[in-house]
Amino acid sequence: MASSSCLLWCASFALLLAVGFSAPAPPEQIRLAVTGTKGEMVVGWATLSKSGTKVQYTCSGCGQYVVEGKASYYYMPWLPIYVSPQIHFATLRHLNASTVYSYRVGDESGGWSDFYQFTTEPEVAPTPDRPIRILSIGDEGATADSKEVLAAMMTTDQQLHFDLLVHAGDISYANGVQEIWDVWGRLTQPLASHLPWMVAVGNHELIDLLLPYLNRFSMPAQQSGGTWGNLYYSWDYGNIHFIALDSESFEYFEMSPQHVWLKQDLHNVNRTKTPWVVAFWHTPWYCSNTGAGWLMKGSFEDLFYKYKVDLVLQGHVHAYERTHPVYKGNVTADAPVYITNGVGGNGEGLYKHWEQPPPAWAAKSVSEYGFGYFEVYNATHLHWTMKRSSDSTVIDEAWLVRPAIRR
Repeated sequence: MASSSCLLWCASFALLLAVGFSAPAPPEQIRLAVTGTKGEMVVGWATLSKSGTKVQYTCSGCGQYVVEGKASYYYMPWLPIYVSPQIHFATLRHLNASTVYSYRVGDESGGWSDFYQFTTEPEVAPTPDRPIRILSIGDEGATADSKEVLAAMMTTDQQLHFDLLVHAGDISYANGVQEIWDVWGRLTQPLASHLPWMVAVGNHELIDLLLPYLNRFSMPAQQSGGTWGNLYYSWDYGNIHFIALDSESFEYFEMSPQHVWLKQDLHNVNRTKTPWVVAFWHTPWYCSNTGAGWLMKGSFEDLFYKYKVDLVLQGHVHAYERTHPVYKGNVTADAPVYITNGVGGNGEGLYKHWEQPPPAWAAKSVSEYGFGYFEVYNATHLHWTMKRSSDSTVIDEAWLVRPAIRR
């Protein structure tokens, strides 16, 4: 018994040393995130060996700048033992609005990445000529179907130029095999390196005890008064207030920290500045397929109706469904529209068994892999589109029209 314990800890120690002394390797798994503060961008990446945490960046008419950040790692102390790459984060500040920046990450000792580009948040409100465009996916993984969804999103991004992406949980489907997080990070880098990728926690993140989720992403939780990790948080982008929630930890009830935080966050929303409120999390409240989260719905739905949340994006169910505006099971004109979008490519397959006859609140139900996006044109008009990934065919679309003054 003592011998096997010694072997375990010796192996752990050897792997930890490997992080510091392995040969230099170029930065990888590069991704962006917003902080909730205009003029800021978080850049994250991984290195397979210990190196500095620097970002060099510039823009047309700007000088050249360097910012330093911090690096860390995590490890799983059970068999098979896994030590993560060095995970780096650095925050760029005082960026100009509506500006294309070029950047690279790394340092002189460990090597630099290639140059990548991102565009900062627009300074003015959206217009029909320049709407805010947001990508939406869930339940992605790192499969052939995931690659097809990602390729279709990238093609559409080249045409429409999205502002950011929201991911409604079940991210890599590592399911305890930590190397899959690295595979997923490399797979998504072409899009995540130029488009902020904002995440919510799913049930498959719990299998890894949340360690990869908490360590590999940097979401604006502390900035918005949410959790110390990435579990629930909010931020403004343009004229949209975004809310990410945790549907997996059972913080549902009225005096739970998440419920208290959400109530205050919704109360504080300035509907003149951000007339649109969009929330996203993993387990759906309304779905005529399977897997709806009734406990969370029962505790939170009144808040969403009271504060006139406009749109909710969810995953978990491996199918696509859009509801009519709905409150307590009844179609209600000023209630939120709920979208279940758990078809990002996961390897568990599609759910094809729909409730028959469909409930009155179900507007469109499809079992195909794909991705969605919405476009905000002004304070009153939002357009939703869902595309099939195999051929980029539009399989659903709808307008959401709201009064200019919500409350």
